[in-house]
Amino acid sequence: MAIDSSSPLFQMTGLSSGMDWGAMIDKQMAQSRKVQTKWEDQIQTLEDKIYLYNEFSSNLKTLRSSLTSMKLQSTYTAKQAEYSVLAAPAGSSVLPQPQSILTADVTPDADIGRWDIEVTNVGVAERRMSNRQDSSTEKLSALGYSGSGSFSIRSGVHAAIVEYDTATDSLNDIAQKINDTGVGVAAKVIDNRLVMESVDTGFNVQTTTDTITRQKATDPGYDPAYDDLAGINITDASSITTIKDSKNITYTAGTDFEVVQGSNGWQIHWLASGTRPADSTDTEDITYDVEYSYEANPFQVYGLDDKVDLVKREDEGGTTADYDVLSASAASASGTIQTIVGQDNTTYYLGTDFEIANDPLTGDPSIHWLSGGDAKRPTSGTTYSVQYRDTAQNNILREIGFFNETSSQHVKPEDTTLTLNGIEVTRSTNEIDDLIDGVTLDIIGEGKIRVDVTQDAENAVTAIQEFVTAYNNAIDWINIKSEEKPFNYSDTNKNRDLTEATPTTDIERRRGLLRGDSNLRQTKGTLRGLSSNPMPLIYNTTTGSRASGTMAERGLTDASGDYNLYITIDGIRGEIPITSTDTIQDVSAKINAYEPFLKDSTGKAYSPPLIIASSSDSKLSLKAPTGKTFQIGGDSEVLSATGLKNDFSLLSEIGLSTEALDFGKSGKLEFDTEKFMEAIQENSEDLGNIMVSFANRMDSEINDMVSSIQTEVGGTVAIKGGLPSQQKAWQSQIDALNKRITDHERRLTMRQQSLYQQYARMEQYMSNMSSQSSWLASVSGNLSAMSEE
Repeated sequence: MAIDSSSPLFQMTGLSSGMDWGAMIDKQMAQSRKVQTKWEDQIQTLEDKIYLYNEFSSNLKTLRSSLTSMKLQSTYTAKQAEYSVLAAPAGSSVLPQPQSILTADVTPDADIGRWDIEVTNVGVAERRMSNRQDSSTEKLSALGYSGSGSFSIRSGVHAAIVEYDTATDSLNDIAQKINDTGVGVAAKVIDNRLVMESVDTGFNVQTTTDTITRQKATDPGYDPAYDDLAGINITDASSITTIKDSKNITYTAGTDFEVVQGSNGWQIHWLASGTRPADSTDTEDITYDVEYSYEANPFQVYGLDDKVDLVKREDEGGTTADYDVLSASAASASGTIQTIVGQDNTTYYLGTDFEIANDPLTGDPSIHWLSGGDAKRPTSGTTYSVQYRDTAQNNILREIGFFNETSSQHVKPEDTTLTLNGIEVTRSTNEIDDLIDGVTLDIIGEGKIRVDVTQDAENAVTAIQEFVTAYNNAIDWINIKSEEKPFNYSDTNKNRDLTEATPTTDIERRRGLLRGDSNLRQTKGTLRGLSSNPMPLIYNTTTGSRASGTMAERGLTDASGDYNLYITIDGIRGEIPITSTDTIQDVSAKINAYEPFLKDSTGKAYSPPLIIASSSDSKLSLKAPTGKTFQIGGDSEVLSATGLKNDFSLLSEIGLSTEALDFGKSGKLEFDTEKFMEAIQENSEDLGNIMVSFANRMDSEINDMVSSIQTEVGGTVAIKGGLPSQQKAWQSQIDALNKRITDHERRLTMRQQSLYQQYARMEQYMSNMSSQSSWLASVSGNLSAMSEE
């Protein structure tokens, strides 16, 4: 690297002149640089102001964060359930825990009230379980079973057939095949047992309609008196009460038809004494609709070897009146008959009500109805169904003990039963959401309990307390920075020298820099105004209080009165005329028909409309599109009549006000929780409206102060927030001052080099003159010596 020997750093000054002109130049440069100290002080002040504004912005952002919960209506309308167990279980004096009986999930829409609930039965899902096997993964053939076959599963209106082969399927495979049917039954293997369980608890009786097509005379086995209800899973014979055909003719059970069980399941038996639909023909299908009830949750599993015969009860009084002859196929499998189901769905049991015996006259295998004891029998002349098995066919479920009726292997479905304030209630599910508005009960166990639905104000109180703390911290900071004096001599010990008053720390140096700052003053004024002035309510959606009857009945009695409801959105002030004869439904219709809410000035339709009104339970609801808000206005009597009047307009009415100390000069807030609790109990909806509007406006104002987002104003891009905009202006000043210092330093460097060069030339001249002087002195000396000789 080449070295510039003319640089001042490599100069040795005064060798010839004896003058330290290098020091003289340094003093000149130092004197010239004094102006830079002033600029550097200005930069430091501006940087300190930026730092303080960062603190200011941080306080406001913390305040803004505290508004998050306050902007939610649910914060103020939240409800909670409180529990009291009313009785101990039988034989115990210890009250159980409430959660062992039920829990309640409460929404903000729930009504405050008290509910006494006694759970008398907990809903149970139907479950069947096989005998334990040696393995769940080995093929069934390895476990000693053989053959292949199928079985059917039905749950409600859904049914499916499962095919199996013991040579290729394990117990796990059977479970998976059952699950793959999707009929509403869950299968699993537990402890090497096949377990099938209803997806839901209880019976869940549903009503549906299916269409049946009448037979044709040309159909095999044609019998105009019977129609098969193929695919219809009715609960019992009484499930169908009326039938309506395609010509809208209605047929009545007991008069025109009866429901019986045939060899292929349930049938419609058309009575000879009644009317019936016409038969289908080759050119026209005659149909009729069967509305029936069925149990949607329980399931039935049938081996496809199951058979059902329909047997008619003999007339009483005959020689063989106690005997009903079986069909040949039923007789061959009579050892598998365990129960009989009557036409009225009554079940009769082997050994109690009947036995299998030969008719004493004909010798035919028959049902012999027993007498005495608890024995019962079907009514003479009615039909009943006999279920038996074709033992020639394979059924793996029966072989693994799946159809065992012990209580441990077959858990029958049960509905949930309870009393609610003395009213008996039955539901198929343990999760009940249609008894108490806004409350979902989760039934867990039997017991008697009281549930109080109360206002849950804890979150609201906590949110407001956190807001007040953040608000007062921000106001404290503004008050201190607005009023503190700069650090100077008057703030120090009078006996000290003036130089000792110079700030020695960052904190001392920054004191008083924001004294009288306009942004601090304006921010404090804005915050105080929002907290103390009447609050215009801003909504995205709102629902008024109940407003039953006509407007006249609600106070707007002047038939010719000039009543108007005002709704303002997107700069459009909608004027909705209200008459004394209007109901809430009429007001809702008028709002939905208001043209400026439907189309813009060019006639283009808004999608969706700016305001959508609806009415339910005599309450008017208004909703704006996502991201838009609206305000409601009008005379107090109009707002009251429509249920849209808010009980509160000032924060002080709900316990949030400027502190009374020193007449509120500080601007800090205080929170009266007792007054707030009274207000929230009085009307949580209206309290929520004013608090949400306040929080949203406060959030918007703070955003306008601290936002760093750039926005276009009149073709110029500028920072939106006042604080970052001011910081940017200060930074621009800093940049300008730094440039001024740089430019000034460059000029000083040039001048310094020029001075060095001038002094260096002078030094050279003086050196030359010194040399000449020495030569002259030498010549003069020589001449003098010569003259003396």
